[in-house]
Amino acid sequence: MYHRVARLAHDPWQLAVWPERFAEQIEALTHLRRVVPLRWLAAQLAQGHVAKNVAAVTFDDGYADILVHAKPVLERQGCPATIFLATGAIGKSSAFWWDDLSRIIFEPPLLPRDLEVEIGGRVYRWRTDRQRTGPADGGAEAGPALSRQRLHDEIWQLLRQLEPQVRSEVLVQLRSWAGVEMEAESAHRALNAEEVRRLVEPGLIDIGAHTVTHPVLFLLDEENQRFEIEHSRTVCEQLIGEPIHAFAYPFGEFDNATISLVRECGFACACTTVPERVSMRSDPMLLPRLAIGNCVGDEVARSL
Repeated sequence: MYHRVARLAHDPWQLAVWPERFAEQIEALTHLRRVVPLRWLAAQLAQGHVAKNVAAVTFDDGYADILVHAKPVLERQGCPATIFLATGAIGKSSAFWWDDLSRIIFEPPLLPRDLEVEIGGRVYRWRTDRQRTGPADGGAEAGPALSRQRLHDEIWQLLRQLEPQVRSEVLVQLRSWAGVEMEAESAHRALNAEEVRRLVEPGLIDIGAHTVTHPVLFLLDEENQRFEIEHSRTVCEQLIGEPIHAFAYPFGEFDNATISLVRECGFACACTTVPERVSMRSDPMLLPRLAIGNCVGDEVARSL
């Protein structure tokens, strides 16, 4: 499981792999495993087979740097891959919201000491050098020191539960507080429609659905979950003119209702972020994946 192939100034979730290390990793992977399309692996599993010494490569979200840095490597090594697209971001020049948050928290040389912001109808207060006081309902005293990483993680946890419009409004407040301007053209942007079509030519790379707005699906009612799942598939099919068979759960999170909806929508398989190997016991709607991280090729080889 990959997300980005890029060198980032700030990568709080360690989701990016440097281009040169990605090349080493794919070289090691293709040398030691037969890399197959995800759709082939899912079809084999549905027939009761799990081939030995095979691997499938996936990318979540649909960052533009996949086309620039990942595709040439995949083509050179003859390595198939599946890219899961969060379709609401396609063609937008702005960053994904979590990258926007990372810039706000980590980019300024010095953050203001105090932060007070309303999130989801509740007021939260933080001190950048002290522990969060929590919702402003009891006048709690500030505690021990609070790092930027901790501040980022706590705000991220709150923001991911919000509706997109509400979350955007909170990010506006946070940018103003930190003195960080919104980028006209973000280095963290998603692919645009033309780039998606270039990505899938000449056929080595497949596209999968990853919802529209990248929500925590189980927090939505059934109607909105179904829309996120079905509409992202529809957009993907319109982009490339081919059926879409694979889905990936945003944040790797789901409940039984989410799984049922993905199955009802006709997907052949769906990917989680559970770090295990595929086996005969694997549910095609709950395929595990291994995150590699920004390690050198020799480390990948030893792990394999």
